[in-house]
This record gives sequence, structure tokens and C-alpha cells, in this order.
Amino acid sequence: MKKIFVLLALFIVVFSVSVSAKNKIKNSLNDECQAFDFSFGIVEWKFEHKEWKPVGDAMSTSVIGTKEEANWDAGDMSNFGMTGVVVKSDKHQYSASGDSGLITEDKKIRSIIFCLTPSPCLPPPPPS
Repeated sequence: MKKIFVLLALFIVVFSVSVSAKNKIKNSLNDECQAFDFSFGIVEWKFEHKEWKPVGDAMSTSVIGTKEEANWDAGDMSNFGMTGVVVKSDKHQYSASGDSGLITEDKKIRSIIFCLTPSPCLPPPPPS
């Protein structure tokens, strides 16, 4: 019985840490997007091992290209309101609005964060 209680307590601690870490990542995305007048962040993409990969669920967004040139697409997220991205490179950080676009940098693009400002009549997408 004591083993079950210890395992249950350990599971609760691990689960709590995992949820807390996920919320911190999501809050960080929200902060990044809100700095450029978007409501919240959806997903961040990073260039790893010669390709763009989402950090978590891609939520219908996509990024293809190289670390100096990337094509981004908001996918179905654009149905929920104004979309855009926050681009972080070795040189600077900026935003671009729209449903898709091409980013070119002479320095490495570190990350692309998809952002959303919901339309007034539409509810925001469900949390991931």
C-alpha cells in the first residue's frame, strides 16, 4: 500500500512539473506575440537538424526552408482571425502579419512564432 501511495505521489509531482513547464512555454509565446500587438501565441517553430520543426503540436501551421530563408503558412488558424508571426534571428526580432509569407535573413533565423488575434465574432481556438 505504501508503494502505491509513493508512486501516486511521484506521478502527481511529475505531472504537475510537466503542466507547469508547458504553461511557462505557452506564456512565453503569449508574451512574445503580445509585444507585437497579437493576442496570443499558437506554436513556435525552430530550425533543427537541417529542417524546421514545431515545438509541440503544429496546429495546422507549417514552415519549410533553410535557416536563412523560410516559407511559413498559418493554415487553418487564419480562419479564426488575424494571424502573423514573430521572427527571431541572430540580428533582430520583428513581426509579419498575414496568412503566409517568406522570411529571408542574412543571419540565422532562430525561431518563428505563430500568433493570433481572434476575430471579434469568433471564439479562440481550443487550447492544445
